[in-house]
Amino acid sequence: MNPIVRPNILIICKISANSTQLAGVLSKHGFEVEEADSIEAFDSHLDKKGRFALVLLDLSGFNESIWPRCSQLSKVNIPFLIIASRDLLGLRQQCSQHGARHVFVKPLRVAHLLETIRIIIG
Repeated sequence: MNPIVRPNILIICKISANSTQLAGVLSKHGFEVEEADSIEAFDSHLDKKGRFALVLLDLSGFNESIWPRCSQLSKVNIPFLIIASRDLLGLRQQCSQHGARHVFVKPLRVAHLLETIRIIIG
């Protein structure tokens, strides 16, 4: 009998408390979770292309250097979701241009996040 494979999600978030909270929610709902808290950590995870079913990126604290990494995720067909502090039209357009599947605005509605993740990764 094969063990049940839990989808692996990479959380990229500079704010440790937010990352821990997201990881707890996702783990509780059956997902394996890894965390990255910097551009450098994100880069090291990008080398593990087939390892993640989805990336969840909290933009808080990141600058424009995040966008090429998002484009790279799109190129290797890793879906990603964005969490933003504010709902700005320009930000939504930028996220879309770099391949984000959805943009969530804080405060997060956990049920909506989980539903979106399940739709994307099955």
